[in-house]
Amino acid sequence: MNGDIGDISSMILYEIMNIRTTKNIDDFGEEILDKCSRLLRARRAYLKISLDGYASKHFPLGFRSWVEAEKTINLMKDEGCSNCYIYEFDYGIFFIELSEEIDQDWSRTIYLFSKRIEEVVNKIASEYKIIEVEKLMALINSIPDAVVVIDETGKVVEINNYFIKISKISPSEIIGKRIYKLPCFNGEDQKMLNKAVEDLKRGKPRKLRIVLDNVYFEINSAKIYNTNKFVLIFRDVTELEITNEKLQTLVNCLRSFIFMKDINLNYILVNDAFARFVGLPKNKIVGKKDEDILPPELAKACRKTDLEVLKTGSFSNFKVSINHGGKTLFFEGYKIPVIKSGKIVSIVGVIRDITEKIVVEELKRFRTLLDYSSDAVFIVDEFDRIVDLNKEAEKWVEECKKHGRCDSIRDVILGSWDSELFEGFVAESYKIVSVNVKSATFGNQRYKIVIARDITNLKKTQEKVKEMNEQLKLINSLLRHDINNNITAITTFLEVYKETGDIEYINKIEKILDNCIELINNIKEVESALYEDRGLSCINIKNIISKVVDAIKNNNVYIKVNVDDCFVVADEFIYSVFENLLNNAVIHNDEDYKMISIESKCYDDYIEIRIADNGPGIPDEVKDEVFKKGFKFGSSGRTGIGLYLVKSLMEKYGGSVELKDNKPRGSLFILRFRRCKSGKPSK
Repeated sequence: MNGDIGDISSMILYEIMNIRTTKNIDDFGEEILDKCSRLLRARRAYLKISLDGYASKHFPLGFRSWVEAEKTINLMKDEGCSNCYIYEFDYGIFFIELSEEIDQDWSRTIYLFSKRIEEVVNKIASEYKIIEVEKLMALINSIPDAVVVIDETGKVVEINNYFIKISKISPSEIIGKRIYKLPCFNGEDQKMLNKAVEDLKRGKPRKLRIVLDNVYFEINSAKIYNTNKFVLIFRDVTELEITNEKLQTLVNCLRSFIFMKDINLNYILVNDAFARFVGLPKNKIVGKKDEDILPPELAKACRKTDLEVLKTGSFSNFKVSINHGGKTLFFEGYKIPVIKSGKIVSIVGVIRDITEKIVVEELKRFRTLLDYSSDAVFIVDEFDRIVDLNKEAEKWVEECKKHGRCDSIRDVILGSWDSELFEGFVAESYKIVSVNVKSATFGNQRYKIVIARDITNLKKTQEKVKEMNEQLKLINSLLRHDINNNITAITTFLEVYKETGDIEYINKIEKILDNCIELINNIKEVESALYEDRGLSCINIKNIISKVVDAIKNNNVYIKVNVDDCFVVADEFIYSVFENLLNNAVIHNDEDYKMISIESKCYDDYIEIRIADNGPGIPDEVKDEVFKKGFKFGSSGRTGIGLYLVKSLMEKYGGSVELKDNKPRGSLFILRFRRCKSGKPSK
């Protein structure tokens, strides 16, 4: 690097070597990166610390991640780098990259800095080891059983006080010796321990039983996490061995409540499951009777069958349901007499908790009913997790899983879950559902039954009916208003005609009657166009425009047509779209010579039709109103339905209509239709 290296090195050497010794690795790592950036002017740096028994700590500077840092270091090792320095030590690696080539002075400075890092990390590692040993010894001595820690060769590393007591050997004779060579074990036990050590190295720990000074021990072993050491726990099982012969009868029924009573119906032996159920240690149960320890209903059923066994000397069984701890439990049991020398000397009994079995049978019956339902039915627990569902609900969940997690009912159905009855949406779909939530209890467990019905089509139908009703109200209003006005005008003109005999008033009446007929025909057209669903198809736009133009063209109307031969998405009512627009262009035009132009523009997905005229145009303030129901404008405004019909049909076709000013005069209507390609409507 350029500059006064000697002076710079002497200035920074003291500060970079002055690294605080701390137990906090994060603080240490941040301090190193700070010195790299501030004092050594590093472009990039990376420190990795890996202490035994702990996850590695990564401190990157100038890298996006520690993964990128390690890839860079590996690359530098292979290819070399004149402005980089890599220093590896027992507990990690240090990397620094400067902006310029590292000369001899800077290399010496960075080397000293690296050695100082290694020194501090070694101290931290030593302190961590001391702490871990202290923790391990505290844990070992807190265990009531004898504990031995060995390495992967079988050498004893640590022992607790209880092992010293049972082995009767001093710690100096144990630590560092292989466990299977300790003199406290006999020859057979030493062989078993030797094999057990080999199994531990292969990751196959197993239980052993050995004898020390007439005391039976069960040895359980396991690897200590993130180390090459193993822990062996010696548990005193002498009592279990002594009573093993009596308990052998019960071994095959450990999940059931197994017991033995004398002929006075006092308990002699019980298994662990029985003790857990009554909530007492086994030594507190022995010598007690049913009524002393069992719930009243169960005690009564047990006593009844005990008496039957004593009376008949044969097998007896029973079933009973009880309330235990606020839950309803179902049990079935049987009793068998133990007979010696022709006399009953004891009773062996087995009681099984069949609550789960009863619940499963109930759920099976319930599930059969659910699968016949067209509604989606979910059973959820108190945490809103789905525990069961019917076939329809399975479809919803499978669809939901394609887009993310669906463990909770709230992931599947979106809505307000504060109410028992609400409308919601199925996630990742357009389904609208009516949701009914009910509480239920199965086997003392509270659940919610969620019944969701797809009402999407119902909602669409309701909206369509609502819209049709609004349309009918409009049509009715228009008919009443316009017909009443026309009748009033006809009545007035008839009175004037009677007084004057002027035939002009008869002509006016005929014109009004023509308007009435046109209104009625327009209403019929609107009803057919909006309410009849005849399906969309591909329509030749040029043919439709040609038919409309031929129908309205006369001597004082000039229509210029420049339309491509292309297909759009529409139905037969598309004729009404162009008929209304062209009729308006003629009727509302105050010019003696009326000019209309029709042009088309073809795009990838749509066709644009532009209809322009030389009429008076439509003011900006009413441009947004002309497409609304019943809106009329100007002295020649008639039924107020035409442009509303145009807009409604264009929306039905998935297109649009836009009104602009024509330059220099008149109106310009822009129609955009979806384009048909290969005879199929575009999306």
